[in-house]
Amino acid sequence: VTGTEFLYNAPQQKVTEVKVYPNPASSLVNIQANSIMDKITVYTVYGQAVLQQTPNTANHQVSLENLPAGIYLLKVTANNAEKTIKVIKK
Repeated sequence: VTGTEFLYNAPQQKVTEVKVYPNPASSLVNIQANSIMDKITVYTVYGQAVLQQTPNTANHQVSLENLPAGIYLLKVTANNAEKTIKVIKK
């Protein structure tokens, strides 16, 4: 009996590096990623989405001006990977 073996090496899914500054912030938050961001969602600590944007760039600014002071979770989606960062609004 003969056969053929196929070895498949799945590519490693690279986690997107994301920088968010300033943190804490009073109005604008700058977001820098090492790849193009597909979606940015800001959540309250209770899980309620309060802001969603589709930047399609690697650098983006999000305005927190209309949000009350508190702790928020900023979820960045890029290349089918997600990263969540805690942001404090002054």
